[in-house]
Amino acid sequence: MDIKPVPAGDLLKLVDESVREVIRVVADAKRTGGFFCYALGQSLIGMWRIGQIADEAAAQKCIRNVLEKASRLAHRPDDVSSWQTRKPQEHQYGGAIRTTGGILSFSGLTEEMDETAMLLVAIASHTCQLPPVTALRIAGVSGNRLFPSLAKLPSN
Repeated sequence: MDIKPVPAGDLLKLVDESVREVIRVVADAKRTGGFFCYALGQSLIGMWRIGQIADEAAAQKCIRNVLEKASRLAHRPDDVSSWQTRKPQEHQYGGAIRTTGGILSFSGLTEEMDETAMLLVAIASHTCQLPPVTALRIAGVSGNRLFPSLAKLPSN
């Protein structure tokens, strides 16, 4: 397997910009940030706070969810999105996606907003190398209507 070095600063800047854009467009005053997780296969590379989180309890919930999404997707190599195995009653949500450069996971916004931010990162990142057509396919799996409009891509 060819593992490329990830310029963390560049990737985190893309995540921050994407999360801010999603929050701006949706205009949900309750949603101001969360946690981002990057993994290669089943190996966690890092986890970072992005934006603002209401309190410690909310932060702990975001951390649990962001790691769970990434782990669940890592254990299902044929899946492209954590949405494919979401079970809200068991606290398993959408918001993680698989790219050629690894798994991107976010938690802190709504599931659709989490996934949209990760798809925006994936199509803009040299590390992830996700073609827009593949991003649209992933968004289609979850019925995500926010991503195509934000990415300015036609939605089938």
